[in-house]
Amino acid sequence: MAAPRFRPIEECATEGRSRQTVAADLDGTLLLSRSAFPYYLLIALEAGGLLRALALLASVPLVYLTYISVSEPLAVRTFVYIAVAGLRVSDVEAVARSVLPRFYAGDVHPEGWRVFRSFGRRCIVTASPRVMVEPFARAFLGADRVIGTELEVDGSGRATGFVAQPGVLVGEHKRQAVTREFGDALPDVGMGDRESDFDFMSICKLTDRIVPVAIATKESMFHGSTVRGLKAMDPYFFFINPRPTYVITFLDQLPRELTCGGGKSPVEVANYVQKLLARVLGFECTSITREEKYGDRRSRVASNDDGPGEANSVST
Repeated sequence: MAAPRFRPIEECATEGRSRQTVAADLDGTLLLSRSAFPYYLLIALEAGGLLRALALLASVPLVYLTYISVSEPLAVRTFVYIAVAGLRVSDVEAVARSVLPRFYAGDVHPEGWRVFRSFGRRCIVTASPRVMVEPFARAFLGADRVIGTELEVDGSGRATGFVAQPGVLVGEHKRQAVTREFGDALPDVGMGDRESDFDFMSICKLTDRIVPVAIATKESMFHGSTVRGLKAMDPYFFFINPRPTYVITFLDQLPRELTCGGGKSPVEVANYVQKLLARVLGFECTSITREEKYGDRRSRVASNDDGPGEANSVST
């Protein structure tokens, strides 16, 4: 089965959200930019000086290579170390209060903000250090809670350059952080921008208005569906086909009795919809989990016996 497909933010309704809770990622979701590098650079320059900023700038090619070939958490750890190691946390906080908000404000995603502000309770969950984003998130975006990567601080109040447990909030760590923060009262809606956000988005409650959408790809020469290779190359191989085609089938909306509102659990809803899509696409569901299929916990986003991860791929 394909990875979960979530609705574009432009299609998210804002009516009747005043009593609901949203958990949203920051970069690429509430901000237009998908990269937090410019803000790390400002921290390095304003709190650490020109040499530190130049060192951070020089590290970009290596960090980018690490991001696409090794892991996103390691890339974030590298930026964090170069940007803040040895700095007083109070200096980082001062820059976050006085300098960063001006630049964050100019980068706000209009559609993300339109949806985010419609909720009565707002939470931001991000891989960036919490101390770096919290002043802006609370004062300008009206966030009630800010969950971010925590810096490790020594006894003198200086950042060691390392991150505290549970580590960089990416993928499963982000999901676990949201679960710890909210317990059983999970957010009603999750907002994210990349595949590593799928984990935390899928612990959010499901809508009762579910319209399954089956998407099949038609290829004649090259197959963009690698399992253990570089997934970023899949679209490239798909589109170099002479006539690449998507076949999209909109199914009927699920009756209420087959949704959470009708008494079904999120897992039951997800599994039912998965079987429905499989039947339309000509697939057969198995008990193999995504972790077993890909052999990589970092890429796990959904499976039949691994919680309701697949459900948001078909929610309206």
